[in-house]
Amino acid sequence: MATLRAKNTRVEMRASQAQREILDRATATCGLSMTDFVLNAALERAREVLEQNDKITLKNEEFDHFMAVCNESREPNQALKNAFRNAKERGIG
Repeated sequence: MATLRAKNTRVEMRASQAQREILDRATATCGLSMTDFVLNAALERAREVLEQNDKITLKNEEFDHFMAVCNESREPNQALKNAFRNAKERGIG
């Protein structure tokens, strides 16, 4: 899963001797460089973390309640107006 794009940003880390030996054995087994092995493993885990945190799972009744509240027509309160203004100022909205 090596990438063909140019790598121009450096990431450094420290490891214990035992950790380094495990990484050396794994990279040799896979036939990858240390950089490719560690980067691929870190990216795979990072994608998992982001996927877990990018979506919300609700039970049916929770979703129904959420949708009912969303469908109620109410005037936005001051906190919501402030949040919207703040997001707009930061270029988010």
